[in-house]
Amino acid sequence: MKILVAVHYIFMVEAIDIIMADVWRIIFLLVHVLALVVTRGLAKRLGEGILYIFAKNGDDTILNT
Repeated sequence: MKILVAVHYIFMVEAIDIIMADVWRIIFLLVHVLALVVTRGLAKRLGEGILYIFAKNGDDTILNT
């Protein structure tokens, strides 16, 4: 009986490990996609802000490129 419980426990742990590995992989992927979207949004905003500052100062050289 103890052997059966031990084998069952090992299989359960293995199954949980496999499931958790997939879950972590999905979470990792989602975090990366989210980070990419956020950083692109921030970069765009920052770029627009810099362009706005240059345009406001009357320096059109960067806008004409």
